Amino acid sequence: MLPFSSAARLPDAPAGVAQLTVRGEAPVEVVLRLERCWPDRGVRMDLAAHQDPVTTALTPALERRPGSETCLWVGHRLAAHDAPGDTLVTYALLAETSGETVRGVWYEDHMEVPRTLQLARGRLDGRALALALEANELADARRVEGLLRR
Repeated sequence: MLPFSSAARLPDAPAGVAQLTVRGEAPVEVVLRLERCWPDRGVRMDLAAHQDPVTTALTPALERRPGSETCLWVGHRLAAHDAPGDTLVTYALLAETSGETVRGVWYEDHMEVPRTLQLARGRLDGRALALALEANELADARRVEGLLRR
């Protein structure tokens, strides 16, 4: 029997958690954790600035904007590509908040290139988040709704 001091320990809770529903053809539930925040920084609202030209991975592009805060939220879920649960889909929300206004970039990696980026605009009312994702050549317009806890 192992002594109590060498027992496994649960990790600390994240600084923030978001439980979101992505509404499109079929609703998808996503849980994101707060990864990092930048005070007095804003999101560049140009998708090309946020996507590496070769790998198409997310490369956050921020600019100085006093009074705003930008945070990166990340998460994942299992999805089906060839078989149920065989694909890990990664999500990220790079969100700038200024008062109740939210704008930023929604990112999805379905293990295919190119990865999906969409501009996001909406509101944060207390803990309730509501975002509209703009349509582009890779994705239709969708909505993201749910709760943020920090």
